Amino acid sequence: MVNWDFTKYSPNEILDQLIATNLPAWITPYCEFLKEFIQKEKFIVQTSGTTGNKKKITVTKQQMLYSARATLTYFNLTKGKTVLLPLSCEFIAGKMMLVRAIEGKLNLFIVKPTTNFNSLNIQKIDFCPLVPLQVEGLLNSPFIKRINVMLIGGGAVPLSLIKKLRDVKSCAFESFGMTETLTHFALRMVSPKKEDYFTTLPGFRIDISEKNELILLENKLNPNALKTNDLIEKYSSTQFKWIGRSDHLIKSGGILFVPEEIEHKISKHIFQPFVIIGVKNPKFGEVIALVVEGREKVDIHSLNKYLSKYERIKKQFSLLSFPKTESGKVKRTLIKQIINA
Repeated sequence: MVNWDFTKYSPNEILDQLIATNLPAWITPYCEFLKEFIQKEKFIVQTSGTTGNKKKITVTKQQMLYSARATLTYFNLTKGKTVLLPLSCEFIAGKMMLVRAIEGKLNLFIVKPTTNFNSLNIQKIDFCPLVPLQVEGLLNSPFIKRINVMLIGGGAVPLSLIKKLRDVKSCAFESFGMTETLTHFALRMVSPKKEDYFTTLPGFRIDISEKNELILLENKLNPNALKTNDLIEKYSSTQFKWIGRSDHLIKSGGILFVPEEIEHKISKHIFQPFVIIGVKNPKFGEVIALVVEGREKVDIHSLNKYLSKYERIKKQFSLLSFPKTESGKVKRTLIKQIINA
């Protein structure tokens, strides 16, 4: 664990301390980004590659600061508060947490990305960004009692995890965003109260396309409207419910199905990692299939009781281990390619 206290020291002073310190190899990317942030005005960041090939985009320091200030204001992260960074600095989520700590003059603790927090000796954490897998690990640790606010990103938060969070005193929020928006631009509380919709941060507004895809309207981060593949129900220009992704749609017998909706309906009744995909079929084009992680079979007839006539699962497959991005997101598109090969 490394402690960078921006409450007491400037970024340059922290950097000077690092030069004189013998640090573990895993902290190097964080040090390199700190140096970059001090010296440069533009940065190249990489997308996670969840839905396809990774790509690199250029962002400015001012854009990063604008995003950081929005989060600092929303969560009331004022000077002197303590935050924990257990995410890789190779991707935007880790970089942005470092920018928030610099801009907000926060007391930052950095740990090597892990799901085991038992050894950490920090009395109180005001704010901590996490991926769902790390939250699962925290649920089995007394350390979770020390965290005031958890921000969960890196993919949709499973309903099974939200249920487990009901017994936790910490506040938990699900984030909604992408690399192009420098992490989240919308949030929804999942614990202790569970909200069904996301609310955008101040300064961000949304619209919806003819295909029900979310459009992020122009803002200080993005001078042009940003069209996404996210299917939503729009409540207002600042509130929406996420349904799924248009690039995941299954077309079977001329009907379009959203796999994420089917997953939501059966998630209470299946107790291992799974995804719903479309598999090739000569008669229907595609049929709905369940892919589970591991060797254990699932009774799809029991699951079909919770689905409509046309949504029912027709085939079942298994993979010993789901392919994931470095940030822990399941590569659904790659799973579909493997099964359909």
